[in-house]
Amino acid sequence: MIITRTVEQDIRSEQMFLIPDAKFQCANTTCLPFISVITTDIRNCQFACLSQNQCTAATFHRSTSNCELFDNMLNQNGNMLADVDATSINVISGTRFPPETTTTSTTSSTTTAIPKWIMTGNMRIGRSRHTVSTLANGSVLVTGGYSGSYLNSAELYNPSIGTWTTTGNISAGREYHTVSTLANGLVLVAGGQSSGSTYLNSAELYNPSTGTWATTANMSIARECHTASILANGFVLVAGGQNSGGYLNSAELY
Repeated sequence: MIITRTVEQDIRSEQMFLIPDAKFQCANTTCLPFISVITTDIRNCQFACLSQNQCTAATFHRSTSNCELFDNMLNQNGNMLADVDATSINVISGTRFPPETTTTSTTSSTTTAIPKWIMTGNMRIGRSRHTVSTLANGSVLVTGGYSGSYLNSAELYNPSIGTWTTTGNISAGREYHTVSTLANGLVLVAGGQSSGSTYLNSAELYNPSTGTWATTANMSIARECHTASILANGFVLVAGGQNSGGYLNSAELY
């Protein structure tokens, strides 16, 4: 089949070989997608592949709506694994229009890809004024925030499959706090505001290995909207912010 999409002046097409009820088994390469997105159906999964120049194959999982895009997939038509939940596609080599842009020494012009966003999995809870940090294993940790009440929940995003899972709760719901990933892999959350307009001086440590939080020493001064910077010696410098006494010029080292 031929997939074609026109968006304003952007017209693209390529031929794709559809493989129903099967996923890649990968005898001579790896089955790791370079990106996974959530799409409503196989057609939108094909459009997602069309929008990525490096996409050579894709697999759509109906039960999860997960669309996996591959850039290093060789021809696996004879090496597929039966899976009634999956539909896979192979892009037929040389059929993309326009072809991927290349630059040679005979031309002075280059083409720059237009930046764009694609949808991925939703968080379990809508939240604002939360923190986000990247862990050593590549996961993304979202902590706290506000959603009609002060949240103590935390979630982990897996970028390889585009999904979120809940992890251990912090002991105190908070917003406008800071987060710092320490050299030992632990994540430090400090300060913020909690229910009753309470300014917090408490701090907690998240252990990615166990998915749990533990309290640590309090800051000397309760504060929100402050900054936290990791120094070369591993210390964390917290500075400024505000509390019930007004705007702060104080600083602390953890």
